[in-house]
Amino acid sequence: MILVGLWTRLMCLLQLPILIGAIIEINSHRAGFQGGNDWLLALAALIMSLFFLVEGSGPLSMDGYFERNRGSGAGTNMP
Repeated sequence: MILVGLWTRLMCLLQLPILIGAIIEINSHRAGFQGGNDWLLALAALIMSLFFLVEGSGPLSMDGYFERNRGSGAGTNMP
């Protein structure tokens, strides 16, 4: 859903506890932050989720498309 830009902020908000839990779980098995690939991947996903949570989806997203066509009546089957 984040990839196509549909309900971007809600999906990023739902991902935050999962990513924070992943970072905590990865580091609980090691002696602190050692910079392995697992930790960096989870941290990068957390940073991107926070970015999209603040910025929202862009103009080429499905959210942007629905926002532009909200009042035009496009997509309705009513005459």
